[in-house]
Amino acid sequence: MSRYAIVGISCLFPGAGTPEEFRHNLRTGADSRRDGGEEVFGPALDERDLDPRHRITSRRGGFVTDFEFDPTGYRLDAGHLARLDRIFHWSLYAAREALRDCGADGQSATLARTALVMGNYSFPTPTSAQVSVPLAQEAVLAGLRRADLPELAGLPGARPLVDRAAVVPENLRVSGSPASVTAAALGLGGPRYCLDAACSSALYALSLACGHLASGQADLVLAGGVCAPDPTLIHLSFSDLHAYPQDGFSQPFDSRSGGIVTGQGAGMVAVKRLADALRDGDRVYAVVDGIGLSNDGSGRHPLVPRKSGQLDALARAYADAGVDPAAVDYLECHATGTPIGDATEAESVAEFFGAHGRVPLLGSVKGNIGHLLTVAGLSSLLKVVLAMEDGTIAPTIGVGRPISSPDGRVGERSLVRTARPWPTGAGPRRAAVSAFGFGGTNAHVVLSDATSASAQSDVPDASPAVPPALDVVGLGAHFGAWETVDAFERAVHRGEHDLRPLPGQRWRGLDRTDGGTLEEAGLTGGAPHGAYVDGVEVDPAELRVPPSDLRIYNPQHALMTRVADEALRDAGYRLGAGPGDTPEPRRVAVVVVTEIEPYTHARLSRYGLGAFLRREFDAAGIDLTEEQRAALAEVSRDAVVDPIGANEVLSYIGNVMAGRISSRWNLTGPSFTLSADGAGTAEALEVARLLLLDPDLEAVLVGAVDLAGSAENLLTRQDLTDEPGLSFGRDGRGRRVGEGAGALVVTRADTAGNRGRVHARIDGT
Repeated sequence: MSRYAIVGISCLFPGAGTPEEFRHNLRTGADSRRDGGEEVFGPALDERDLDPRHRITSRRGGFVTDFEFDPTGYRLDAGHLARLDRIFHWSLYAAREALRDCGADGQSATLARTALVMGNYSFPTPTSAQVSVPLAQEAVLAGLRRADLPELAGLPGARPLVDRAAVVPENLRVSGSPASVTAAALGLGGPRYCLDAACSSALYALSLACGHLASGQADLVLAGGVCAPDPTLIHLSFSDLHAYPQDGFSQPFDSRSGGIVTGQGAGMVAVKRLADALRDGDRVYAVVDGIGLSNDGSGRHPLVPRKSGQLDALARAYADAGVDPAAVDYLECHATGTPIGDATEAESVAEFFGAHGRVPLLGSVKGNIGHLLTVAGLSSLLKVVLAMEDGTIAPTIGVGRPISSPDGRVGERSLVRTARPWPTGAGPRRAAVSAFGFGGTNAHVVLSDATSASAQSDVPDASPAVPPALDVVGLGAHFGAWETVDAFERAVHRGEHDLRPLPGQRWRGLDRTDGGTLEEAGLTGGAPHGAYVDGVEVDPAELRVPPSDLRIYNPQHALMTRVADEALRDAGYRLGAGPGDTPEPRRVAVVVVTEIEPYTHARLSRYGLGAFLRREFDAAGIDLTEEQRAALAEVSRDAVVDPIGANEVLSYIGNVMAGRISSRWNLTGPSFTLSADGAGTAEALEVARLLLLDPDLEAVLVGAVDLAGSAENLLTRQDLTDEPGLSFGRDGRGRRVGEGAGALVVTRADTAGNRGRVHARIDGT
């Protein structure tokens, strides 16, 4: 590939609000992980009010708690920015600091040609729950009133619990809006979107940033990520997944470590074409020589890494860079402290680099700041960039009993446990960074030292790579009541519409709360007529999960899987001949456009319900025994959402939607979700064109899913109507609600003929 220069950096990590603070903490071996208190999780709950079936097993983490956002100086109203969730504040800060570091902040001509690609954990935030949780609480109180229990006679009448005046719509769209708001606030004119590739997200963002530069779509790209999920829900979810160590000990590459320590933060790098950076006299922190992306395909489980997928990413990175793996001096590993994950990575490193004659020095930053999830790759990248600049490799702290690979190539001798000078050699300083995420996402980046002679040598201007036109070779659809492409096509030709009442149980009883928020908003009669999806039939075999785990499985995931199946079959792909048969691996990418499912907040509602009811009962002067309180709380929790299992937890994690498709069909190309508000599908198609610049990639599945009929969505969409008509005509009276999912299988226009029928050609977006 062409080479790219990192010309600006920023970070907001635990214990470090600037790269210099991060550099200091790395040099001194600081451990910025700690137990979170009320400043992280809010007021502690009374032990009597906790959910006995869902407990937080660890409150330790890498937390950002001393950051104060200044909303002034942006191109959006400061008052509006101040009301946004911290996910926006952290994103804005990291992006502007990276622009300042490279001298682009305020340079209108440069900003007009600047893109933004952000890794973002598609998960609830503290303010995204400000509608879902109160609505659930209203429904619980309404149910208790209807129960007509004598001991609850003192419950007051219904009242709205949602402060609608305080609701900011962007705070409910936390998957894609951080990129949209950040780009608008900074005046960025290039592509802007968020992606979720789990723990590989930031390195996926860097890869796509290089693609936008290669194609000439941008001259500067901010790439990185933000991780700002609700602390209670993230710790509850990872507790349910048994990801935290039972004894609390977590250290990467330590044989005693039993799990991870999660963290939060944000960070960006500003990237340019190397030739442009040298021409413009930019400070070059490091050079990106090559990147390899892959997916595990049909692995054992979304949480279990697969060595073959990791080896694939490594091999592709060095082929892309044209660099001998033996030239790498230091590898910043993904290592998080999980026994299976660290052991698999150690084996992959030993096998790959051992075959090339030299295993590099190894380390992991997770012991300093925790596992920052979507920002993990960025924290690793910055550690390497600063180390190459300093000429000193910072230690991997706290490792008492290093693990080793079966062949002994990876072990105590290769792990950097005390600071040491960068190895000297004839060539430039070279390093690599790995990031491996659940859902089978893998990324590996090869870097070189910016001050080396080779980095500063004459670099010719490269002609822009021309992304190919796309031929659509597979179609899948489920829109409203039309469950297939054929059904949708027939309805369109007949001029039919599918506007009808909301399915009866869709709002899970929220519409039975007379006197509450929905009545105040005029929605107690239900939603406007729309093209709603009325239930999704789920085959456990399709999703590879036990039937018992499908009670509250995310319907977006189930629907997208069905539609992807239709599109892939239409394109000529086939599953195994029978149950348990695995298809042959195919180098196909999966990009799914999505936004957070509001029902994801139900577990947060369940967790805090005991404390909420105690406050309500106490305020009403209702005298109950502790046994009565506990019984009412248990019944109410189950009314909100049943106890949830690991597979159901995973179904509400964004990138797992794409990962399930890759696993089901054994697709080994890059796999992730993408969010960009209303522009998501257009951005995804453009990303597909960039991905297909890789000659080894045979096709891309581009999907999109939206179940927009939730009460939360309709509360923030006041321009809806149930009257059929032309939304964009002169007499249009608002939008109609539509739900569904669609999928396209696209490939290069010059190769589609080999696959049979071509539905259409997309020349550009």
